[in-house]
Amino acid sequence: MCPNSTVDVFFVPHTHWDREWHQPFQVFRLRLVRLIDRLLGIIDRDPAFRHFHLDGQTVVLEDYLEMRPERARDMRRSIRTGRIGVGPWYVLPDEFLVDGESIIRNLQRGMRIAAEFGRVTKVGYLPDQFGHISQMPQILRGFGIDTAVVWRGLEYDRTVHNEFIWKGPDGSSILGVHLPARGYGGLTDLSADPAAGMERVKRALDFLAARAASGCVLLLNGDDHAFPDPGIPEFIAAANTQLESVHIVQGSLEEFFAAVRNRVDRSELAVIAVKPAEDADLIVVRVVNLAEELVQGRLETGFPLDRAVRLNLNEEPLEVLQPNGDAVAFPVPGKRIVTLGLSPKEGRDGG
Repeated sequence: MCPNSTVDVFFVPHTHWDREWHQPFQVFRLRLVRLIDRLLGIIDRDPAFRHFHLDGQTVVLEDYLEMRPERARDMRRSIRTGRIGVGPWYVLPDEFLVDGESIIRNLQRGMRIAAEFGRVTKVGYLPDQFGHISQMPQILRGFGIDTAVVWRGLEYDRTVHNEFIWKGPDGSSILGVHLPARGYGGLTDLSADPAAGMERVKRALDFLAARAASGCVLLLNGDDHAFPDPGIPEFIAAANTQLESVHIVQGSLEEFFAAVRNRVDRSELAVIAVKPAEDADLIVVRVVNLAEELVQGRLETGFPLDRAVRLNLNEEPLEVLQPNGDAVAFPVPGKRIVTLGLSPKEGRDGG
């Protein structure tokens, strides 16, 4: 850790949203509606609840507003003012199940939708992907994103610190933060039992503070399908009085990375880069499993998706040639999905 006497802890409430996983999509959508209804209520009532991160994917906005169209203005206001963070993705992709062009279209659509709502969270949020492709730094840089949050695919003795430099094969580099072994989860419902919650926060800080090259620590307050905790501002206030040598604020991923940039000595950070003698991708499995059964899914979904993307890439130049702007008629089933280069199958856990 850097020699600063106090560790600055950025507490980011969030939910990790699988659109379809161990229950059908519509069942999860009903839970999403309840979650965002509650979130908007908390934001309206409590100005101290500064920020909530909506999992880095904008598809949840569509899913929610199809059920609650009357809340569109509230969502736009909360996003525009930074109370809710959205984007940059449309859906959180499994990087190994899709074509590279699909990843690019995913970011394009996600950032466009977030911008339409007033604000894009320009952080490469990759909290639960089963490993990472080597060119992700290059792709993110192409969209003006120079930071990333990652979990699986790296070993802690390789990153050394929470912060690291992730370098792509073309030389593009971004500033990354490596989540702890429990990843994005483990710190939910803290205010329900403040004493037990404080112990959980202490354990997390024992690991993360020692690895903080910048003296800044990211704590993600959430888990799978977790609802926002309205007691977080009070919990943070109590933690600041009870925990020594830390200062905790409820904030955003962008605020965390801004603080890291100002304080970190990049020369101290490990550079995670492709080497000729090594595999190009980040797929280490010793510490955190990568759900190897997804390899089976590649055969079931990868070939049809690859064909759809290639058909799309061949079609788009012809669409540009149409003098009236109409699309060329192609007998491709599900053509509107093909044109986007996206499919529900591309997301994490069917999301």
